Amino acid sequence: MFGLGLFLWSGQPLNGIKRSSIRYGLMALALLTLIGVKLYVLLALIPGYWFWNSSQSKNKVALWSKFVLIHGLLFLFLISNQIVEALARKQLEFKKLIELSGANSAINIASFDSFLSLITALPQAIFNVLVQPIYPPNWGLFSLFVVVEHFIFLGLLLLPFIYKKQTSSAEQKLALFCISFVMMGSSIIGLTVPVLGGIVKYKVPFIPFYLIAILTFINFSKIAPKLK
Repeated sequence: MFGLGLFLWSGQPLNGIKRSSIRYGLMALALLTLIGVKLYVLLALIPGYWFWNSSQSKNKVALWSKFVLIHGLLFLFLISNQIVEALARKQLEFKKLIELSGANSAINIASFDSFLSLITALPQAIFNVLVQPIYPPNWGLFSLFVVVEHFIFLGLLLLPFIYKKQTSSAEQKLALFCISFVMMGSSIIGLTVPVLGGIVKYKVPFIPFYLIAILTFINFSKIAPKLK
């Protein structure tokens, strides 16, 4: 979280203002931290950060178009056999670890060995990260807390539809960055981690951004009167 926060603070768009050498130094420190501790967090950041840092237009259509374009380019990048093989190798390492340790929260995840099979496995991967924790394979005190937590997370998704807010281009830009980061992170975790305990652990850095994306579209002035 330190590396993630430092990277976003030091690398935030400055609207034409030159970054100081201190900011570049802090960004280098953040990159080293993320590479050394949680490389998957840095990988999940790349498309969203690219969009967030390069989008200057206040036109919402232009923002969405650029968002789609950048993630379309990422989609083409995934065709690389090296990327698919790296993810498949990481998944295999986790499966072997589960066999040796006898983890009691193991879940089924689809194997893949090509770009097409990876894309086919993506829906289940995202489902395993966002929804699967609400019905764990084995129940216990820890899993009960996880279930309650994820019911709250899923319940919050309803609020933007009930209390919808008209957002500015700046708010949409922030929300799209958060959505990209969460979905990329969920894809990486869901494709490689076949144990529910590991999924709950590895998704922690993405939770604040998940909440920010949802809260951005909620009109709290409509909720406040009902709470009085």
